[in-house]
Amino acid sequence: MKYLIVVLILLITGCSESPVSILMDYSIQGSDKAAEFILTCTKNANPMSDEEGEDLVHGCEQTAKRLYGKPVYYVFRNYARVCLSPTRKETLVCYNTLYGEE
Repeated sequence: MKYLIVVLILLITGCSESPVSILMDYSIQGSDKAAEFILTCTKNANPMSDEEGEDLVHGCEQTAKRLYGKPVYYVFRNYARVCLSPTRKETLVCYNTLYGEE
């Protein structure tokens, strides 16, 4: 009987909606400094290393995001980023407006 109660509690709590997770990333869109950094970084990368070219470019891009990027907040829903905004509050308001959830 105890196991039945535990299983029912787990089922009830496991089926509830999870709260909205607001994630953060850095955006370098429109940044000339970031673009220049990525180009310089990829030129200076060691072409004789075992790294693939795509991996080097990705590493340069991630570094540029940390150096020159501006924070962008978003919600990940249905395998896509939605409600990209410069603040957490704007992102939450956008999400609640679109999906009517708290």
